[in-house]
Amino acid sequence: PPAGPGRPGTGILVLAHPDSGENLRALCRMAGARRAVVSLDCPEGRALAASEEVETFTFSEGRDAADLTAKNVRLTGSGLTFMAVTRDALARVTVPAEELYPALAVLAAACWIGVPLEQAAAIVSRPLE
Repeated sequence: PPAGPGRPGTGILVLAHPDSGENLRALCRMAGARRAVVSLDCPEGRALAASEEVETFTFSEGRDAADLTAKNVRLTGSGLTFMAVTRDALARVTVPAEELYPALAVLAAACWIGVPLEQAAAIVSRPLE
């Protein structure tokens, strides 16, 4: 069957953090990737998502245009809590403060291959002390 959401085929997971630079397109070309998980919070991630070079699944800390968005991000004394939101699901996520973007990237990749958001969030979330 053809690759696509739920059937990723050959691809690459790209964490496009605002500090990632301008290497995403080159990285995808070098790896022969046809699919990428990218952040819309990064200019290069937005450019890659807007291009037709690769099929993308996007995530963001607050851009509603993303396939997966973090809403109501709250910093507590022990970490972050947020609502992960897709077009058809939402789930509460709890992670250490420095792990927002890694958690979003993992959630986005999981959702793209067909893992329900609630299940992915339960795996990614960690109790905070």
